[in-house]
Amino acid sequence: MAASNHIKVTHGRDYRDCAPIKGVVYLSGNGSNETTYTVRVKTVEEFAAGRIFNKIQTQSQEQYYKQDQILMKQMQWQQQQQQ
Repeated sequence: MAASNHIKVTHGRDYRDCAPIKGVVYLSGNGSNETTYTVRVKTVEEFAAGRIFNKIQTQSQEQYYKQDQILMKQMQWQQQQQQ
């Protein structure tokens, strides 16, 4: 299930075309990794006018793990409440 903070980064016929773990990742000395994504967003009006709004999102791997942990805790809490 995708959350509102997810973006589509690849498209392919199957998992093999767009596997998330492909290639080699080199980390800096402290083990942290920072990835930068550029997302192009157009409203209907901007599309008609030919203008593009560029949004740059930067998120470190550490922040990503913290967000995942929060989401997992929220899901666990919701499951406990349903029981």
